[in-house]
Amino acid sequence: MKLSCLKIQGVRNLLNVNCLPDPHMNVLVGPNGSGKTSFLESIYLLSHGRSFRSHPVTTAIRQGADKFTVFGKLSENNREFNVGVEKARHGRALCRVEGDPTITLSRLASLMPVQFISPDSFKLCTHGPEVRRHFMDWGLFHAHAGYQALWSTYQRVLKQRNAALKEYPLIKKRVQIWDLDLVKSGEEISALRSKFLKDFLPIAKPLIDKFLKSFSDVSSVELKYEPGWEEKELAEALNRAWGEEASRKVTCVGPHRADLCLKINGLRADHVLSRGQQKLLVCALQVAQGAFLKKETGKDTIFLVDDIAAELDGMSRQLVLNALSEQGAQIFLTAIEGGLLQEGLKAAEHKMFHVKQGQIYLPQ
Repeated sequence: MKLSCLKIQGVRNLLNVNCLPDPHMNVLVGPNGSGKTSFLESIYLLSHGRSFRSHPVTTAIRQGADKFTVFGKLSENNREFNVGVEKARHGRALCRVEGDPTITLSRLASLMPVQFISPDSFKLCTHGPEVRRHFMDWGLFHAHAGYQALWSTYQRVLKQRNAALKEYPLIKKRVQIWDLDLVKSGEEISALRSKFLKDFLPIAKPLIDKFLKSFSDVSSVELKYEPGWEEKELAEALNRAWGEEASRKVTCVGPHRADLCLKINGLRADHVLSRGQQKLLVCALQVAQGAFLKKETGKDTIFLVDDIAAELDGMSRQLVLNALSEQGAQIFLTAIEGGLLQEGLKAAEHKMFHVKQGQIYLPQ
């Protein structure tokens, strides 16, 4: 899936944008605060109906504007169709595919897979398990048709069970009413995540090795799924956790507590790797997500890469750009100066946009 046309109105500091992106590499060059990240954010809004950098989404509306609108024309296998998202200051986000206003945000996201690589990408290593669960779930959402519905079922049952745990007086049988459905959906989710990692590793491992091979202090890399409970079955884990759950008034075991452990030389990645090495590791994982999706579904991922020069030296930037180019995916990346990307762009077809005070234009 690739964007062949993009129109933006009312997003942050951007003036009205109407551009025809390159199907492969698009480079946005301009000073800080010029609107480069807002351009990437607009594409993310078109895919997700929400922003990658702030909540609520209304903060993305330009000051003085009543709403934002992002329109795109997507092309795939000689087919084209129009997609759009609109958000006013009051009311929910509206999205359309070929003019159909009944399309859900999850449906829009499934049509337009997007990976966002930013200076904060290292958080996949340093932050809590929720970030890494989201990484796994992105792959499953796009590659497994029933995963979204399964996850929604689990979240609904978990919410009901947690509500029962907060009731006074606490009655165990009222809580256990939800256990059967929680166990069923929870173990299905865990099995799918385990399979995802099994299928993902053969794609990710060569990229990780390639990205980190120049660092002599990196001898081994391990990715391991921890399901969120230690016992063989979730039902047994729920039974053993009753005392803690009764005390804390929350469900303490299940796939909502799962983690994807990233280990270097047997230790946590953020305890071993520098910030730049962490970003390289995460870049390898995100590029691998695109390759995994292509293998499983035939779909291309759109990559949004913000400030690629942050934390990465010239050789590392070239590694990332080459790996992205080799996928044949559509890429949008930002830089303060085009010269920072000169080596990585030499062999790649690309279109360079200049960004200045909210305006996007092609150099003459």
